[in-house]
Amino acid sequence: MPTPIVANGQIDIHYTVSSFEHVCQLRCDIDNPTGSAPFNLVNLDLSTNVWTDFVDRFVLKVKAIYHTSATLDQAILQYWNGSIYVQLDTYSLGVSGTSSTQSTLGGEATFTFKDTTNHNMKIVLLESINFGNVHQGYSALAAVNKAIVDDALDHTGNDFGSAYRSRDAAFARRFIFLTVGTNKKLLRARGLA
Repeated sequence: MPTPIVANGQIDIHYTVSSFEHVCQLRCDIDNPTGSAPFNLVNLDLSTNVWTDFVDRFVLKVKAIYHTSATLDQAILQYWNGSIYVQLDTYSLGVSGTSSTQSTLGGEATFTFKDTTNHNMKIVLLESINFGNVHQGYSALAAVNKAIVDDALDHTGNDFGSAYRSRDAAFARRFIFLTVGTNKKLLRARGLA
């Protein structure tokens, strides 16, 4: 039985790699989702930050694992009303990747964490510079991947981990592994399989 959705918000980060658009979804808790903009996210210490600050911090870390031709296009804040997600706000990004390494077309990198209630939570990023079929613990990660993990586990200040939540509204407690492999559906869509 799937875990019920308790976190009341989700941020979709839209990005483009070699003309294919992808979405990375991150759960959050919105302070007053029925209020008006600007919308704030609730941090672990119950302080709040404007949701676009959270996005900026996430993009700052993630752009390092994308080739310069990839673009992080926009973010969409959505509120879970109990049955569907309702769009609250959008944020234009237009941020390019910063790596000179080519993107791995058809690749999928999944960062897996345990939350404070011992459930898995994941960040899935498609067609980054991560390549091969690997399953890595923290000590084996490249510096750019460690930066993402470190921020996800930091629950202070404006690190994206201060507001990043699991499905049941818990925070990331520890990093489990990074799995890099092939997304067969994406390979077929690109005509590479």
